[in-house]
Amino acid sequence: MRAAQPPSHSLRPCVTPRVVVVRSMSTGEYWNGLQHDLTDSAGHTFAFAYFFTFLILATFIMLNLVVAVMIINYNEQQADSDRAVNQDHMDHFRDVWESFDQVSANGTGW
Repeated sequence: MRAAQPPSHSLRPCVTPRVVVVRSMSTGEYWNGLQHDLTDSAGHTFAFAYFFTFLILATFIMLNLVVAVMIINYNEQQADSDRAVNQDHMDHFRDVWESFDQVSANGTGW
């Protein structure tokens, strides 16, 4: 009887096994098992160097993406706080305007 593969490794017809292996390795899933399989059974002596450099590069790329998103969000927040009129000013203006605009306060005006 053949053992069923976990759902994370089920291959769709449009995805090649190489893409699945590279995705699994970049997330850190069983990369060391693949490296040992290549070294032991196939005799690839440079498998460790390949897997190690791939993991280091994939980790740095993911770290750079996370840091870039954080920097972009920080810059957007700084730009919001540097505006001359922000949402707090608009809320205060609306509250003060409602005290002068009696028609709108009764629901019959603007």
